[in-house]
Amino acid sequence: MVAWCCQAELPPEKQKWFQGRSAHFYFVTDGSEKETLELARSFEILQEILKIISPDLQKSRIQVRQQLPSYIYLFSSANGFKSYCEKPGIDGFFVIHMDGYYIAMESSTSQSTEIAYHEYLHQFLAGNFPGVPAWLNEGLACFFQTMRIDGNEIVLGGPPNHYLPTLYTNGIMSVSRILAVSQQSPEYSDEPERSKFYASAWLLTDYLMTGGDEKRAELGKYLDLIRSGRSLEESYQRAFGRASEALDKELKDYLRLLNSRKSISTWIVSFKNLVADPSFSFSELPRPEALGRLGLLLISNNRAFQERSREHFKAALALDPKSFSGNLGMGILALMENKHTDAVPNFEQASLGHPDDAIVHFFAGMTHYLRSVSPKNATDQASEEGVRADLFTARAHLVRALELGCPNPDVLPMLTTLVLMNEQPVSEDFALLEKACQLLPGQFELKRNLAILYERASKRDMARMLLHQVAEQNVDPKLATLANSQLKAMDFQEADRIYRSGMEAFKQKHYEEAVTTMETAIRLSPEPFQRKGFQENLEQMKILIDLRTKIPARPARKGKT
Repeated sequence: MVAWCCQAELPPEKQKWFQGRSAHFYFVTDGSEKETLELARSFEILQEILKIISPDLQKSRIQVRQQLPSYIYLFSSANGFKSYCEKPGIDGFFVIHMDGYYIAMESSTSQSTEIAYHEYLHQFLAGNFPGVPAWLNEGLACFFQTMRIDGNEIVLGGPPNHYLPTLYTNGIMSVSRILAVSQQSPEYSDEPERSKFYASAWLLTDYLMTGGDEKRAELGKYLDLIRSGRSLEESYQRAFGRASEALDKELKDYLRLLNSRKSISTWIVSFKNLVADPSFSFSELPRPEALGRLGLLLISNNRAFQERSREHFKAALALDPKSFSGNLGMGILALMENKHTDAVPNFEQASLGHPDDAIVHFFAGMTHYLRSVSPKNATDQASEEGVRADLFTARAHLVRALELGCPNPDVLPMLTTLVLMNEQPVSEDFALLEKACQLLPGQFELKRNLAILYERASKRDMARMLLHQVAEQNVDPKLATLANSQLKAMDFQEADRIYRSGMEAFKQKHYEEAVTTMETAIRLSPEPFQRKGFQENLEQMKILIDLRTKIPARPARKGKT
């Protein structure tokens, strides 16, 4: 994510804004339909190409993860773009907001397609390879930004403008330093170090990507390890298997080779029947929605940016109190400031205007939930009915968000928390989690939580069935271990219950039933110490039973005559 700053005032009232929609992207622009359509096709084609290339790169097919909505802002002039991003030397930027991925750029520049490709790579990596280091994030973005489509082939690996002259003049940054750069490093944001870092990161990526199957396999393994949660250091050692100094030498040799060649090495990928969804619509965006959308672009954790965005939202709502983007923006600002009560009406209005927007339902549900569990509400007896209403409304919004495919990972934990708050589950609790399991059959955490509900309701067979499913899955070993532990705890409790039942039968002198029941408890017990205790008690019980059954009954005492 590129650091950026802004001095954005409200756009002129006479300025027209438009919205464009392709299959996977939403565009906001003050430019032409033709420019927007061309860039929309570029994004859609690149997305399809990445689905083809990713398996080649990693030697195993990945399932592209469902991502947040993608918003692309295209400014028709440099001044328009700079009014929302004044950092020198930035042609475009990518940021992750609470409600989606945002890309902003100037559309009239001759390098608009390269900027589009570069920024979309950041988005793709954020959605599918979270935690990718800065060097590879920028290296891959630079590598793909010069992509050319030639019939049924794509050509990758052309150097971005000025990168080779920069490397020939200033030299290559050492590999150890390239790997160590983060978004907080001066090399990432300050010139001239920034230019040298970008060029060096591109060169290292280009060397690995165009150097043949073996080197691409190394890079693919590196990405796989990062994606699985390994540390950056471990991922490097396991994937490349050599010291950074050795890679330094390889990289210097590669740069000398590039300097002596008449043409630059590239990676050419052939494909058949590459089809990008051609759907596209374009219409004028009413001023309230344009103001709201531009305000959403401004939101960040910087207080000054928040205030500028607030002015956009206020202006939008002054023109139209039902403005979707105006209400969404004001709600997000209130949420960022922990003003949950202020946020509720904004998100409710936004959800009424866009009932099929999963993100808005998530925000509405989260805000009702946070308001219900705030310390103020928890200690205010007069608000008890309001707390119950908030919890009920939160559940309804979160279920709707699930139905609509909300990608936010907080939906499930929050929804589960709401359900498990009831020590004595009711039918609505079961129905809610059962529906969530149907919507997301691969979410084993949901099944484990539903098993907890069944266990609380003494539906042990149903709970056991679900826990066995969770324990046998191979996706999440930690979750499988938890399920096995839960099954073991259930067996322990069940054995203890049966044991107590046997003891009660003994007290009632139902000796045969008592022995059979105790033997069942011993057989079902999962713990050696529990079985040993049961066995010892059973032996003592048998002795007592034997004594009682062998002592003859005393004859009845006769009275005096």
